[in-house]
Parts: sequence; C-alpha cells; structure tokens
Amino acid sequence: MLVTRDDPSQPYNGTFYRSAEDPHPPARYARLFVEYDPNWREFVGTTLAILLEDYSDRLPEALRKQMESAIERAVSSEIAEGRLRPDYSNIALMHGFLWSWAGKRLQRSEWIRGGRQFSEEVYRLFNEHGNLEEYNSPTYYGIDLHALALWRSAAEPLASLSRIGVCVSVTMSSVPCCRRWTEMSNACCEARTTSRW
Repeated sequence: MLVTRDDPSQPYNGTFYRSAEDPHPPARYARLFVEYDPNWREFVGTTLAILLEDYSDRLPEALRKQMESAIERAVSSEIAEGRLRPDYSNIALMHGFLWSWAGKRLQRSEWIRGGRQFSEEVYRLFNEHGNLEEYNSPTYYGIDLHALALWRSAAEPLASLSRIGVCVSVTMSSVPCCRRWTEMSNACCEARTTSRW
C-alpha cells in the first residue's frame, strides 16, 4: 500500500514514509531530512509517473487512483511550500517534469504552464553556467540524467529535444569515467523518446 503524509498544515505534507515502520513526524519541529525528506516527493513521484505511463493498463484502478493522488499531493505540497529553486539541479529537473506531467495527467493546465516555466529557468541557468549547478558526483549525475531522460520521453515537451540533448551531452562529457558513454546515453534517450509516451 502506498502511503503519503497527508497533513496540509505541515511542511512534510505530500512526502512519503521511508518504510512501513517509519513513525509519523511530530506535529511541531519535525526535523528536515531526519524525520521526513521533502525530496522524496520528486524521487517517488517520478517513479510513480513512470509506472503509470508504462504499466497503467496492468494496474488495478484503485491502485492507479492512489498513485495519481500521491503525485497530486506531492506536487501541490511542493508548490505550496515554495522551497525549490531552479539551481537545485537534480531535484529541480525532476520537479519540473513531475509538475508538468501531473498537470497533463490530471488535466490542470496551470500545472503544465508552471512546470514548463520552472523547467525553462533550469535550462536558462544551465546555459548561463555551461553545466548544471550541482555536479561532480555520481549521485547528482545519475539523477540529472534520469530526469533529463524523463523530459525527453514526455509527450508534453518541457523543452525542445535539442535543448535536452545539449544538457545530456554536456552532463555526460563532464563525467570523467563516462565521456565515452555520451553516444550510448543519447541513443538510450532517443529510444525512450520513440516509446508510446
């Protein structure tokens, strides 16, 4: 069973429990990244979006609705909290995708526009600095490439494919052990683009 925290008065609203045994955060003074992790909105949310895109026809309707509700709560909570900046690269890349994707899935045009505008600002910063703000770590690179692949495979374009291709190429070429993988990564992203999304 998918369980999100549903308490709009708290900063942890729309986040996910890390395990079935995870206690509910205290109503006052819940410690960020100790008793809850707001980034799980994007990590779990994008995973749920992939599952809904690729396996929706195999999932029971009740589970699909629960997943959509969890995504809606995650996105709306992130918007309400207003904590994310476009220079928080790996989370920002996932957030821009999820915001716009959820808008399309849930027929909320203002979310599609908001996700696009946020993503465009991420791209503007990328151009300004010649790379993503957070880099030089396998953790960041992996999530950055995951999110860029989501952007590239989305039916609702968050940015032009050529822009995303530039981001992928520059990111891959800055990973010392992965420079030779740039072509392979681009081919993988291209294959995902031609899927049914």
